[in-house]
Amino acid sequence: SITLKSKYIGKSLNQLEIKTTTGANIIGIRDNQGLFTINPNTDTVLENGYKLFILGDSFQLNAVKDIYLSES
Repeated sequence: SITLKSKYIGKSLNQLEIKTTTGANIIGIRDNQGLFTINPNTDTVLENGYKLFILGDSFQLNAVKDIYLSES
């Protein structure tokens, strides 16, 4: 499975700077209880197991994968 690299757990979306770094947008999050947040606030802190819904072209999505995600 693919998960967020551990060094990014406990960080806010703002701290990750995904849009600035890759151009991709986080359009939603599913938390550990299965609740969805659409257009999450940049102050949202990511916890282990959160699923991110990301919008971008193939170049942007590949950049997100390379920088922020790890395969386990």
